[in-house]
Amino acid sequence: IQSGKVDDALRVLGGLTHVDAIALSLLGAAHLQKGDLDEAQKHLEASLKRDRTLVDARKNMALIYTRKGDRARAARYMQSVK
Repeated sequence: IQSGKVDDALRVLGGLTHVDAIALSLLGAAHLQKGDLDEAQKHLEASLKRDRTLVDARKNMALIYTRKGDRARAARYMQSVK
């Protein structure tokens, strides 16, 4: 994802989502990077249902809510990672 190969990351991570919260979080991050907020949110929420402690997933959820204009929810997610 960091190298800009988002489509490759989506293809690889898509096959791992049934087993791992981190894979779901990374998949959400890839969708977020592509600007697909709804898909990103879906995967990040699924990730957090499996593991509520994932800091990156919480930060990305805050970013999604900021982009959607819901600053209250964004603030709650950011407070949860401090």
